[in-house]
Amino acid sequence: MKALAWDDARRDDQSDFMSRLKIQFKRDGIEMSVEKEFSAFEERLKTEHFDFYVTDWYDSRGIEPAPLGDEEPVGAIILNLVRRHTKTAPIFVVSREAARIDGMLLSLARPVFLKSKDTNPRWLAFDICEHLRDLGMLINSKKIFMIFGHDYKAEGAIREVEEWLSRKGVSPIRLSARNSENGILPDLMREMNTCAAFIAICTPDDQCTEAMSLENKWAQPRANVLFEMGIVFGLHRGAQRLTVLQRCDPAPIDCARLPSDWGGYITLRFSEHIRSTFKELEPRLKSLGVSFS
Repeated sequence: MKALAWDDARRDDQSDFMSRLKIQFKRDGIEMSVEKEFSAFEERLKTEHFDFYVTDWYDSRGIEPAPLGDEEPVGAIILNLVRRHTKTAPIFVVSREAARIDGMLLSLARPVFLKSKDTNPRWLAFDICEHLRDLGMLINSKKIFMIFGHDYKAEGAIREVEEWLSRKGVSPIRLSARNSENGILPDLMREMNTCAAFIAICTPDDQCTEAMSLENKWAQPRANVLFEMGIVFGLHRGAQRLTVLQRCDPAPIDCARLPSDWGGYITLRFSEHIRSTFKELEPRLKSLGVSFS
């Protein structure tokens, strides 16, 4: 992961706040480049890709006039430049004047976060990484979160998918007592946000009957499967990272019916053997950034 930062510290000052923040990011596997001239920042913004941006607000040196007028802080100009270049990349404004500039950020497109330079760089790096995790950006390319029920009419499907992933060098992650010590929902969302992808195995586990017509029967996935799929949609880039493996059959009672508004999302269907989906599943997961060995 790469970040681009602008700061008003002197060019030869390696002990300034952003340089120390850069060292902390490196320990988390994040490469942050710090530019101390507006023109250099602008050039790299145009020619290179970065995952997020960090900027100070004021240029206290007075050595480089603001391109759009002396009355506008350089940080405000940088935020507008970044937003013209990318609509979705997170921007972190880091300044000792945080209380003064808070209201100035309200009109800017999110995600924008305001942080104080009075925070220890190590704690600030941790805080920014937490935001990146919440945004689904700080992910492990070797982890896939598994959502599943009881494998009805597809015995061994869960085991078969997990063994296939393991042979590919990927770790299938299940919700367990070990990773839900602080309550299922918060720990479930945190665990999910570190995964490069989600696989939901939908089998016809629960039989249903329409209240107004007892002859109308069908089957659907377990309630926990639908619940966890719903959580995925509440995560940043959640729907993009989700692939559903749906057990289908001409008989409604042997087919896992999905919600009627599910159309348009990636669904791979199988009848007898779930391994029939693997040929399509592998390139799908690779496109999400999953790293196979």
